[in-house]
Amino acid sequence: APAGPAVAAGAGAASAPVAPVSAPVGDEPPPKYVRPSQRKAAEDAEAERKAAESAESEQAESDQVQAEHLAAEREAAQAQRAEAERVEAQRLEAERVETERLAAERVAAEQAETDRVAAEKAEADRAAAERAQAERAEADRVAAERAEAERQEADRAEAERKAAAERQEAERQARAEKEAADKEAADKAAAEKAAADKAAAEKEAAEKAAAAKVAAAEQAVPEPISADFDDDIPLPEEPFDEYEAPPDEPGLRASPRKAEPKPQAEPEPEPEPEAEAGLGLDSVQKRFQELRSAVRERSKSLEPMLSAAVVTDLQDGVVVLAHPVEVLVGRLSAPHAVTILREALLEVFGTELDVRTVHQSAAAVASAASAPAAKRSAPKKQTFSRPSRSQPKPESGAGEPSAPAPAPEPDPEPGPEPEPPRADEDIPDDERAEMVADAHNATPDARIDPDKMALELLQTELGARPLE
Repeated sequence: APAGPAVAAGAGAASAPVAPVSAPVGDEPPPKYVRPSQRKAAEDAEAERKAAESAESEQAESDQVQAEHLAAEREAAQAQRAEAERVEAQRLEAERVETERLAAERVAAEQAETDRVAAEKAEADRAAAERAQAERAEADRVAAERAEAERQEADRAEAERKAAAERQEAERQARAEKEAADKEAADKAAAEKAAADKAAAEKEAAEKAAAAKVAAAEQAVPEPISADFDDDIPLPEEPFDEYEAPPDEPGLRASPRKAEPKPQAEPEPEPEPEAEAGLGLDSVQKRFQELRSAVRERSKSLEPMLSAAVVTDLQDGVVVLAHPVEVLVGRLSAPHAVTILREALLEVFGTELDVRTVHQSAAAVASAASAPAAKRSAPKKQTFSRPSRSQPKPESGAGEPSAPAPAPEPDPEPGPEPEPPRADEDIPDDERAEMVADAHNATPDARIDPDKMALELLQTELGARPLE
């Protein structure tokens, strides 16, 4: 840098050469007279001196400017270096901060990724646990449903077995009761026939003896017939009905005087059950099919259950139905079924009636079904009058006492309480179909034709024979 001005000065001198000037003589006065050439040379020298001074001044100024410029450049370079260093420092600082930030972000990202992986793993574990729990719950539910289905199937099988056993027991009891009743009726008929044969033989012997006595009396004492005919010959004994004539008292004789026969009093009819508002048990039994038709209009599943049912009583406005199938008794006692039966009774009879269904054996139901038909079909008991006077018969002795009337059979004991009724909508379809099939396929004893039973009763009890 110091060599700069010298170089610059040298360059300026080379560009503007100055003529050598002779050194002035100390105090030599200037000459008074100067030659033009000298003057010119002096002027040229002065001009050169001034030019040299000017060039030197310019050179100095240029050197100063150059120095200032160099100083400014140095300051600018220093400032630039400082700025560059500052910028570099800032860059380095920024890079360090950015590096630290990136490192922090990388650490945070790694931590977030770790947390995400951990959360995903925890979520996967939770989902797996929930899935396993759901699978266990589903397996438990399926097992419970299977166990419940097996239990219901076992209960249904047990109920079917029990119902079959009850039906078999009812059939066995009905057969036993029917056999016992048939045997008792046969024994009774045989005893009655033997008693009737004995009475007929005794009556025939007595009539023969009386005829012989009358013939002997007429031959001994003939008497004219008077206007007030009074025959001392007793009338022969009238034929009697074993079921109506009271037993003869021992020693009692026929009246010696003939009299007009008195008509025997008709037997008093059996008292009818007390009717409700003019409605009787017989009327309800006759119109039972109308009642079933009214029930069929309201429920097609309830009406077949009444196929084996029989109206047995009417008390205080309550119609009592007897049924041989205990399971169907519970169905007919359900509130829904009772409501339908009440509506049907109101439609058929025009009055509000209640209904109650009870369980009875098949034989009892058959007897209850045949009783009204037998009552309607049985003819009046035969009565006899005295024979004509033109055919008198001799006196006969006292007849044998007639056989006592059979004691009425006691009412059958009520069966066990039926199971609690269920509403019709709670009954499964398969069980409803099974009940309908049971009602249609009831035991034969429970569906005996009432007319056939009445005819059998007439034949066994009264000795009736069908007309051919």
